[in-house]
Amino acid sequence: MALILPEASRLHLYYAPEATDDHPSYGFCKTDDGRCGYFHFDATGHYVWGRGDSPWLLYRLREILNPEIGTLYWCEGQKDADSLIEQGVSATAFQGLPLSDSELADLITSVATGKCNIVIPDNDSAGHEQAERFATFLYGLLQSEASMQRGDDSV
Repeated sequence: MALILPEASRLHLYYAPEATDDHPSYGFCKTDDGRCGYFHFDATGHYVWGRGDSPWLLYRLREILNPEIGTLYWCEGQKDADSLIEQGVSATAFQGLPLSDSELADLITSVATGKCNIVIPDNDSAGHEQAERFATFLYGLLQSEASMQRGDDSV
């Protein structure tokens, strides 16, 4: 089945690890008229605004699950992650992620553990604030994971 995508100036597709290239879980786009948002596909392959019932995923998840990645860049937006990927480094985006979602927190932990994680903000005050919140969140996840691996019961 061919997918019907929104007409967009920017289009980013999200894939579950087991998904094939022709079956993204959902997408994010910025349309030519300025609308931004997530979309998913109905049974006929047409896009529908909203993420649907898909679990939250990380941008470029299949690529960043590679255990050989030593450094992972966490960018505020997908466009910045794509720019870094074009330069040959591993990157994902944290923009819009609900940090209170426990399944997403587990996914972030599994991807980030054992890597050098670098959080890159957008070049504005809101971007710096969001990056600081995400970096604090990520640090907390990784400290908790390290304590569990050591058998530290003080966590």
